[in-house]
Amino acid sequence: MLRYGLGDERYVNPETNLRSYTHNDELLFGREASIEFFMSSFHACWIRATILKDPEGAYREACESIREANKARKGFEIQETADGCEMGSSLGPPFFSADLSLPDERQVIDITEHR
Repeated sequence: MLRYGLGDERYVNPETNLRSYTHNDELLFGREASIEFFMSSFHACWIRATILKDPEGAYREACESIREANKARKGFEIQETADGCEMGSSLGPPFFSADLSLPDERQVIDITEHR
């Protein structure tokens, strides 16, 4: 929130108290994107980014960037899926996972971390 501010859209789930902040018209990997932060216990526990322009190019860049940033994590693994790839480490805490997919001509990146 220090970098992106409060968000264009805000929502609090009354049952779980999970807060979400959506930032529209952001740049990610040089492309227009929306970024949604889900907050729990004062930290982002889940980030979802959606890129609509050149999703296949964004997919390649995102895979390489996330792989480079996390390759030193203990137990870090990469697995190809039918619509993209999953990366993560089940050794922790913190536990980390990134799911990159290309559904419906858009790039979706879900990153979660559990402490």
